[in-house]
Amino acid sequence: MVKYEKDMHKVGGILGEKKMNQPDTITIEIIETDEIFADSVDLFVTIKGKSLFTGQEAFKKAREVRELVEGLKDFGLPDADIQLQSVRADVSKGIIGKHSSATYRLRIICRNLDELADILGIITTQQNTNLAQMVWRYDDAEDYQAKLLEKCLLISKHKAERVASSLGVELLGVHEFDEQVNDTEISFMQQPVAARGRTGITARAVTKEELGLSVSHAKRFNLMLTIKYRVSSLKTISEEG
Repeated sequence: MVKYEKDMHKVGGILGEKKMNQPDTITIEIIETDEIFADSVDLFVTIKGKSLFTGQEAFKKAREVRELVEGLKDFGLPDADIQLQSVRADVSKGIIGKHSSATYRLRIICRNLDELADILGIITTQQNTNLAQMVWRYDDAEDYQAKLLEKCLLISKHKAERVASSLGVELLGVHEFDEQVNDTEISFMQQPVAARGRTGITARAVTKEELGLSVSHAKRFNLMLTIKYRVSSLKTISEEG
């Protein structure tokens, strides 16, 4: 969008004693939309356990937690990418002990999205295990947004120069600047992932086809840039004469 505003005189005060001069301007509005794909994802898992342990003991002595961790480590996930976030005791009689049931919350980091379906498959085989949340990560999102802004600034400047040249005025500088950015998560899952732990000896890993999962996830950036440029006064016919 391009808008030209001629010099306007606004009368201030009740008696009209003061005048404010607004410079001649042209307004350029640029809207750009682009996408950046996620490069990792955090999986937050809750596990219902029959016994209560805290810290590193939970990985070794809480059977339900140990089984999930062993499955993930056998797959090749390093210890650093399996983290215990919290432990909540489920108490019915007001007494907390090792024999109290507990809910464990784990954070599992998937740094290679090609492995995501396999990791979800491991989670689905575990008893009393639920996938509570998936948080997608974009390591270079800030740099990408900065580059998108630079692109819009160049487009805006070139457009302003062309408009000023066509109007026969000189571009003097920037009068006002406004940037608005919205980002939206875009999921490419074909269907919701119901990663609930299975029970019984027939439990098995779920395939990519059964999950209905495409391991692509993106964030869409919508950037609107509005710049009001100061320009020299537009010569009228009487001035030229």
